[in-house]
Amino acid sequence: MGLKHAGYVLDVALLGLSAYLLSRGPLASDVLSRGPGVLATMADGAAYQTSAAAASLLSDPAHRKWFDFVLGDNLGHYATLNRDAARFTELDGWLNGWVLPAWVRAAVPHMVACFLRNLLAAYVMYYALNAVWCWVIYRACRDRFFPTEAAKKEIPSWDDMLVQISVSSWAMPMYSLMPTLGEWLMERGLTQAYLDLPADGAAGLARYLGGVAAYLFLVEWGIYWVRAGRVRVGSARVRARAPSWVAGSGGGCS
Repeated sequence: MGLKHAGYVLDVALLGLSAYLLSRGPLASDVLSRGPGVLATMADGAAYQTSAAAASLLSDPAHRKWFDFVLGDNLGHYATLNRDAARFTELDGWLNGWVLPAWVRAAVPHMVACFLRNLLAAYVMYYALNAVWCWVIYRACRDRFFPTEAAKKEIPSWDDMLVQISVSSWAMPMYSLMPTLGEWLMERGLTQAYLDLPADGAAGLARYLGGVAAYLFLVEWGIYWVRAGRVRVGSARVRARAPSWVAGSGGGCS
């Protein structure tokens, strides 16, 4: 079996594992046993205080309840069945406090604050790390990575870098939305996530280590080798068109 087919097998394995874990959750069990009508009660069963945003925007209590379930502090029915749901909410609030000023957190619903925290952190990481990268590659170690005059002509211009920065900056809100969605699901007790190691001793630790190993094999290690194999398949064609300096040269940063 080639690496391309191995990639498809990994995709199927990941989808199958995700479906299995989803089927073990309380929401999936209720839908399978009682029908999809239970989705209408997801926002019920949890005591919370109506947010100022919901009170100012909506007059119907039912609409306010769903508004706060989607964006605010209403964690819904399934959070009451998950011992870690409230702790995830506390953790997210603590993280928000490190990144956002108090007046921002008071002015927007909880999940909006989580999104803004992820977005701001993403922009800071993107610009800080890439600024260091560009300084090292194009200035401090310029002669190491671009040893000849012909190679130096391959250094991207400011216009090229600004185009890349613009594209990445526009994409950052969507990238930041994905971890926010994960936090939303965890706070509402809809995932298998937990904050502490299982309390059942060696068996729980073995399950935890097995899950980490499966993740590393299927995602980090597996996808890396699939990608590396695809690069090797086309390496001859790439090498024929690549500049001579791509193979690298000796020497340190100078």
